[in-house]
Amino acid sequence: MNTKIKGEVIKKHNTCAVIKVEHRKIHKIYGKQYMVTKKIHADDPKNEVNIGDTVEAIETRPISKLKHWKISKIINKS
Repeated sequence: MNTKIKGEVIKKHNTCAVIKVEHRKIHKIYGKQYMVTKKIHADDPKNEVNIGDTVEAIETRPISKLKHWKISKIINKS
């Protein structure tokens, strides 16, 4: 349950931030690397982050229909 991710904020709502998480995968047959992108909705109760910030989020209990993550710290300000 203590899963942490790092990503970039791409959208900002009142108490929610949408984080883009990218990682590389290797194709099973061809061995070629490709990028996989996920969008994660994270809770930001203090409304501290802005678009373009790099943040770290931690997995929590379900807060709403889409929010299952909470922003733990801001790594880089934009």
